Amino acid sequence: MDCSITIDNDTGETAEVVTQKEVKARKDHFCEECGRVIEKGEMYERYRGYWSDLGWQEHKTCIDCLSIRKAFFSSFIFGCLYEDLLEHIENTGGVIPENCVNMLTKKAKEKVFLFIDKYMEN
Repeated sequence: MDCSITIDNDTGETAEVVTQKEVKARKDHFCEECGRVIEKGEMYERYRGYWSDLGWQEHKTCIDCLSIRKAFFSSFIFGCLYEDLLEHIENTGGVIPENCVNMLTKKAKEKVFLFIDKYMEN
């Protein structure tokens, strides 16, 4: 079963120039997806892009959220990871293929299972 979720980006706008790489934090940052502190010395993704309507922007994502994005999303909107993941869980009846779960970090697995548990409670 395929893990990939394609998110329909209402704006249709993609960055014209992009640099995207995993780097080690030289100072504390905040993850744009989960809001937790990315501590100095920790790896994270730094995504810089130029959008014609927004100008230059930089987005930081912790390794755990990045593993969720890589496992499940073929397209995405920054800051909407968990909202879109929850929608996917609802659409699949809480079923996530094992091969998709195996792509996640330990903390990311815990987050995904927490979302599935919350879905099943409702």
